[in-house]
Amino acid sequence: MKITKIKAENFKSYKNIEIKLNNLNFIIGGNASGKSNYVNLLKFFNDIIYYGIDDAILLQGGIKYLLNSNCRKNSSIKLNFEISFQKEQQTTVKLFTIDNKKIYLPSTLKYFLQIKPNEKGDGYKISNEKLEIKFEHLENKNGEINLIDSYTLKISKDSNKKIQDNFNTKQKKEDNDFINMNYIVKFIEREGLLLNNFFSTVGLLYGYNSKIKIYNFDVNLLKSPSNIVARSELEENGSNLVNIIQQLLKTKAKKEKLNKILRIILPFIDDIKIENNVNKSVFFKVKESYNKKEFPSYMLSDGTVNILAVIVALYFQNNDDIIVLEEPERNIHPKLLSILVTILEDVSSDRQIFITTHNPFIIKEANLNDVLLVSRDSSGVSKISKIVDDKNIKTFLENDLGIEDLFVDGILK
Repeated sequence: MKITKIKAENFKSYKNIEIKLNNLNFIIGGNASGKSNYVNLLKFFNDIIYYGIDDAILLQGGIKYLLNSNCRKNSSIKLNFEISFQKEQQTTVKLFTIDNKKIYLPSTLKYFLQIKPNEKGDGYKISNEKLEIKFEHLENKNGEINLIDSYTLKISKDSNKKIQDNFNTKQKKEDNDFINMNYIVKFIEREGLLLNNFFSTVGLLYGYNSKIKIYNFDVNLLKSPSNIVARSELEENGSNLVNIIQQLLKTKAKKEKLNKILRIILPFIDDIKIENNVNKSVFFKVKESYNKKEFPSYMLSDGTVNILAVIVALYFQNNDDIIVLEEPERNIHPKLLSILVTILEDVSSDRQIFITTHNPFIIKEANLNDVLLVSRDSSGVSKISKIVDDKNIKTFLENDLGIEDLFVDGILK
């Protein structure tokens, strides 16, 4: 899954934004500019899919904290997301080996949601919800996948939960369809939010459970021992890093991959292993090449454990996840930041990554096409734009002033 475009109105500090997104996106801006609110926009979309709209709003602090404070009471929150499923589609098509069978698979999604807060109290209603899904009709003929045609399905649900669609009746019957449109539409139009039902259907078709994972690592938790029994996914604060490393070391291929990456980024690390404490907790130890001594995690530098967590998040978690890393450069020496950007670019060739940062060295190494600037005006309204689209910034860059200099000097606010 890749988010290709986001448009939002009246969401937190944002009044009206529209931005196209790349595989790798560096989000920069000053303190309280709105970077966290942009991450919250991604989190809100993810939470709607996996927890439902009620819990998603509660996780943002309630509807009153979701609506832009500069808005009138009768204003609505409007969200537009455009999603590409091309990677999942290509993977799924290869799994179908039944000759002369046809299959409809989603390639893109456009989603619109309008939330209207009640003028009194903490309630709200869904004023409008729309899905626009482009399906590609594919056929496996003698082992060769052919595109027959495409079909754009449009479904909407109003405030009275009345559903309308443009589903053409002649498309409903395809005797040789392995998975047909009728099956998909039936699932989407069940009770509940259209978005949740769509992703339930996509999960069945594509056999994945991708998420937007937002990591904000706490270096003290990264160094701390962990209970032997812990989640198999890396926690967003990194508190179970040692458990994830323990899992990786049990598999020869993953252990070799981890050691190979470590040798490139942290060449002074010879080996990493897990040890048990008497209180049924586990911690990791690192063997250094300098003196062959082993050091427990709590004695390692903040930068070492932080970049280890970044490596685990990028290379050893669900490959379908969209990754958000909040200030991954914290505690990392400037000399390593160039390598950090390189590995981010490497991983982003296969998945989407968002980075929030204040660090001018990161900005210096980044491709300007991937840099998004968040700023806030005197009334408290945030905006987000691509650096390369700003004419004023282009003028500075043409005069040999680096983008990192603009940031340090406060020109990028």
